[in-house]
Amino acid sequence: MFAIVIIELSMACLVLAMLLSFRYKPQISRFELKRLAVNDKKYQNQLRFLDILPGIKVLVYLLALIVAILICAIAVSAWGFLGSVLAFALIILAFFLGMAFSKITKDLIEKNFAWFNKYFSWAEGIGKITLSGGEPKINSREEFMHLIETGDFIEATDKVLLLGAMDFAEKKVSDVMIVKSKIVSVKSSDIIGPKLLDELHQSGHLVFPVMKNQSIIGILHVEDVVSLDQGAKSITDFMRRVPTAISQDASLEEALQDMKNDRSCQLIVVDASDRLVGLIDIYDIINVLFKK
Repeated sequence: MFAIVIIELSMACLVLAMLLSFRYKPQISRFELKRLAVNDKKYQNQLRFLDILPGIKVLVYLLALIVAILICAIAVSAWGFLGSVLAFALIILAFFLGMAFSKITKDLIEKNFAWFNKYFSWAEGIGKITLSGGEPKINSREEFMHLIETGDFIEATDKVLLLGAMDFAEKKVSDVMIVKSKIVSVKSSDIIGPKLLDELHQSGHLVFPVMKNQSIIGILHVEDVVSLDQGAKSITDFMRRVPTAISQDASLEEALQDMKNDRSCQLIVVDASDRLVGLIDIYDIINVLFKK
């Protein structure tokens, strides 16, 4: 009698472990599966299996519950309180055995999608009445950005562009402009000569606002004066027209549109009282897209 009980418990524990090992999660998203399934029968079977998987899980876990109850009943009826302790230990053992067998079970499932689809298609209805929910959904902008940052399915350069594009819509001109105190400018009264040219080159900038009485009256590009003779010449003779003004509260999208309409790479930034507060360049906007 003792030997029979041990055999029954061992068999039940093994069955429970096999049921608990039933775990399957696709390596790629359903979207990607649908794309691959267009011309591939294997992926078509996998997609169909995912439809009935919730129902199959319900059946498997229900059977696992019945087997666990059976183990408790057999053990308690044979040894009382000590039997309940043994039953608990066997259920824990079955759980860890199920984790160990899960890789084997997953491989078997992947080789038999068509078999499951043929004999368990009716389980789809069971899955629809459960509370298991559908596929995971992205519920916030932050969650989507986290997915981009941590996902290994996106190249590093693509991550930079995607994250920059996500941030782009949130940025205003005031977030990226060069503030007035940091603008490297020249005065309209300055004379272009060797000394000034040397200073312009040493600054590292290519474009310089031309200032007169705290106002920008034009833009001087280094390329326009780099080939000049060493003779003294007036800056106003070579400066380009003053760029369009834009509010510091405008979006970067608006700034790009204004640059396009103005056919310019710079814009003057003003406050609500039309006072100069900064300057924004096309490169300042590009840096937002390549911020990482």
